Amino acid sequence: AVSGGAYSAGLWGASSPLSVSGTITDSGSGTSRIYYQKYTSSPTDEQKNEFAASYKTSNNGIIDAESSPYSGSVTGLSEGKNYLLFVAEDKVGNPTLDTAVYQVQIDTQSPVLASTSSGTKFSNGNSDVIVTGTCSDSGSGIKEVTVSVTIGSLKKTSSATVDSENGTWTATIPAADLSGIED
Repeated sequence: AVSGGAYSAGLWGASSPLSVSGTITDSGSGTSRIYYQKYTSSPTDEQKNEFAASYKTSNNGIIDAESSPYSGSVTGLSEGKNYLLFVAEDKVGNPTLDTAVYQVQIDTQSPVLASTSSGTKFSNGNSDVIVTGTCSDSGSGIKEVTVSVTIGSLKKTSSATVDSENGTWTATIPAADLSGIED
């Protein structure tokens, strides 16, 4: 049986190859290797059966699984959605198709970020400075926006609030961080 603990549906990765690990058990001769096949859409039952029947000659890669937990790499993943099937094989060649279809999404593109605040921002040391902007990411989405303000040798950083639905962000530089700064 093949199993893994860290996988969750819709997993995002930032690169290919993608590191994988898990556990595998065999009560007989012991485990040997795991073959994988990638698809651009969720494989049909017919495709699953074809892979189970021809896994040795029709695969995208092999992961050494002689010890458990095992670890290896899945290569050749494309930008966007990838679907993976796995066949585990024991030391005497008996295969088992993992019935789960694993979806992994690859996002190698940087988000687009712009400030909509323009001109000079002033603070009397008692008022916060608000900076706003837009952001978008067609892949995994925006995780966070951080705004840095540098005045002379002083650098202040503020985490922005992101509204992914509207594609906007707002950062507040607290007045306390700005008080005492000379022109």
